[in-house]
Amino acid sequence: MICTHMAGSCLTSNVYQPILVGKALRPDLHLPFIGDDSGENMSTQNGTYCELTAHYWAWKNLNADYIGICHYRRYFDFAATDGRINNDMFDISFDDLARRNLGDPVSLLQDGTEVVLVRPSYLPRSVAQNYMLSHVPEDFFILCRVILKLYPEYEPTLRQHFFCSNRWIGYNMMFCRKELFDRYAEWLFHILDETERYVKLSGYSYQKRIFGFMGEILTPLFFLHNCKKIKYRPVLYVSDNPGRVSNLRYLYNKIRYNIAFGLVGKKHPQSADPLGKFYENYFQKDGIVI
Repeated sequence: MICTHMAGSCLTSNVYQPILVGKALRPDLHLPFIGDDSGENMSTQNGTYCELTAHYWAWKNLNADYIGICHYRRYFDFAATDGRINNDMFDISFDDLARRNLGDPVSLLQDGTEVVLVRPSYLPRSVAQNYMLSHVPEDFFILCRVILKLYPEYEPTLRQHFFCSNRWIGYNMMFCRKELFDRYAEWLFHILDETERYVKLSGYSYQKRIFGFMGEILTPLFFLHNCKKIKYRPVLYVSDNPGRVSNLRYLYNKIRYNIAFGLVGKKHPQSADPLGKFYENYFQKDGIVI
């Protein structure tokens, strides 16, 4: 499924099916494909959940053997091969995308691979530090507390991926069997539904997309915890002015960010505090008890 919130170019084929997210919030927008407002849905919550309203719709309404999620501007390049210096993202025009062979995603699962995720980009800091720099730190630790309350068996994976890794696996994109996707969605929305009880929505329009942002760190957490074999593929980003970051530039950034993370990131004091005890006094003042 290709998540989109607007009229514009989307791939359509027997493999790619666009879905209009937040359709209930856009009653006057009529596009020639499905919306996320039919059947059992959460379309009205698209403002805070972003493309996750399509995840929810697919979980509750879609019958299929396999499912993949991408965006109107971000597509998997399933035809790409594994390699140490391959880039994580390439710019491409829509015309070039439409002509390109994107590969057969099902074939990637025939060797025991359980899920395909986006190829990681590397940060000079941990996933946790990056999230807290970009969003509200209190929200991050509320999320961690909820995860460990509902699924305490995830603590080793949470510590490793959030606090001891600098691999950013974003965009809420994946390709897997529908059975695995349903397990993921049930887990994801259980956590986000509980988290929603405690967080306070920001007055800033960007930060209101809180649950979509949380999904970006929860999605890899689930698959890293549950899957023994994962493949990663780069993202093709549809741009009006496509350029390209070379593979060597990607390798250079990967090396220097890994060095920076090894020297500084792993020593961050919050790396040993997944419950955010530093914020305990603030939580108490807000009446937050998890």
